[in-house]
Amino acid sequence: MLLLTVILSLLFTEPRPGDLQEDSLSACEGSLSFRRDRYRYEPAYLDNAQAAAMLRDFVKAAGPGNIDSVSVVAWASPEGVYEHNLMLSRRRAAEFEAAVRSCIGLEREGLNLQIRAGGEAWDLLQRRVEADTLLPGDVRSRLLALLSDGSVGKDTIKWRLARTLGTAPGVGDVYQYLLQKHYRYLRCLEITLFYRNPVPVGPIRRDSVAAVQGTPVPAGVSVPHGRGISPPPQEKPLHPVLAVSTNLLFDICYIPGYGLTSIPNVKLEYYPRSAGRWSAGISLDWPMWRHPAEHRYFQIQNISLHARWYWGRRHVDDRRGPYLTAIANLGRYGIGWAEKGWEGEGAGGAVGIGYKRSLFGSRRLWWDAGIAAGFFYSRYDPYVWGNDATRRYYYDYDGAPQDFVARNHSLSWLGPLRVWLSVGIDLFNRRSVR
Repeated sequence: MLLLTVILSLLFTEPRPGDLQEDSLSACEGSLSFRRDRYRYEPAYLDNAQAAAMLRDFVKAAGPGNIDSVSVVAWASPEGVYEHNLMLSRRRAAEFEAAVRSCIGLEREGLNLQIRAGGEAWDLLQRRVEADTLLPGDVRSRLLALLSDGSVGKDTIKWRLARTLGTAPGVGDVYQYLLQKHYRYLRCLEITLFYRNPVPVGPIRRDSVAAVQGTPVPAGVSVPHGRGISPPPQEKPLHPVLAVSTNLLFDICYIPGYGLTSIPNVKLEYYPRSAGRWSAGISLDWPMWRHPAEHRYFQIQNISLHARWYWGRRHVDDRRGPYLTAIANLGRYGIGWAEKGWEGEGAGGAVGIGYKRSLFGSRRLWWDAGIAAGFFYSRYDPYVWGNDATRRYYYDYDGAPQDFVARNHSLSWLGPLRVWLSVGIDLFNRRSVR
């Protein structure tokens, strides 16, 4: 079996009068491979030199003027991080124009050339598994069921492929078998030459066709002339449903007069199915530290509601890029320094700006930074430690007890209200509706 699949579809019978139609096209297909995590074309890798030579010989035999159009799809093997694989497929697509095109003799100006980055080659992997007769039947059935499972995301399928396949007679570790026998051929350029009939056979032979595990190859593909190349239908991408994050600036913070402390916090962000650029969220902050010996207290219970609008053109469906946000919050607090303190309740609203970006190229992990300013209003009471035998705290009030009214003090603040540098993860996935 050849290491690269090179499918050459030619006519080998003499044409009869009336058989040829000027608007008929046939297709010749070839594949060139790349090393893992590489996007530079290497003629010496696997059977690239042989495959390129066969495509070049075909172009020469057909005549460059008879090549109607060329379709190129660049693929990456479906392992690791999706964004990284998409980047690899894009760079491999660019490598066709930079190095591969001249290698196979397609320098003609005005050639109808369509190049596309296909991302992860799931369909190609499924076709190879279907044709692999070395796999035991039950293992192949499990693999095909897993690859076609539309109820879970591709990240879950990747995890199951690597963790749940086990071993099988004749192939050993099934996942390692897939990596060696199939995955390295998924990192490729699929090249399809559409040519006008008839084409002289020349030195090209039909027995130069290679197929996975001896599976027969169709003899040819005809397409109407002038319709161009229709790219294969693509699976609708997966998009996150819910995200959880924490604000690092709150997790580890320094408060003058109080020292290094932490404000435990968590935020949930929900991405509605049909809301486009919008998201909604809720966050909780709940430091409840008590140091009675030092008369220091830092106890806050705050809940905030968030709405965001992402305006960046890229990654809108994944809620990445710059955004505007509106925040409303409600909370209560008890804060004490030395022998004085304050307790009360407050509410506020703010608007802000932020930016979210993937972390380490991950499809799920991300970091998020921003700042918001607005208005906060609070009603509170100051208190002091009595320093007497009761060891109690008392309201800082000098009037008659019968005239005391709780929450008799107020605070109004206009300015910065929240700053964040968060890390988070997107949970769950669903198919795009678009």
